[in-house]
Amino acid sequence: MSAKKLDIRRWLDVAQTRQATHLVVTSETRGQLNSYPLYVYQSENVREIVADFNGGKLFCVDGVYAMSLPIEAQLKEERAMHLD
Repeated sequence: MSAKKLDIRRWLDVAQTRQATHLVVTSETRGQLNSYPLYVYQSENVREIVADFNGGKLFCVDGVYAMSLPIEAQLKEERAMHLD
């Protein structure tokens, strides 16, 4: 994962402010070091979104953080993948 913990913490703060259910961290698959946040909301299905990104050629999913679970515990994981 190319995103730094500081970036992920900032994105988690944004996810909380926006009342997102999940934060999906994506990155480019073509050797780039850029990572991007994707915010998932109540009306969306996180599993479908992750499947769409993992099946693509430009981006991959590096982690999924559930806003309903303790954030600090998820940040300690090497690769958070909380789809529920």
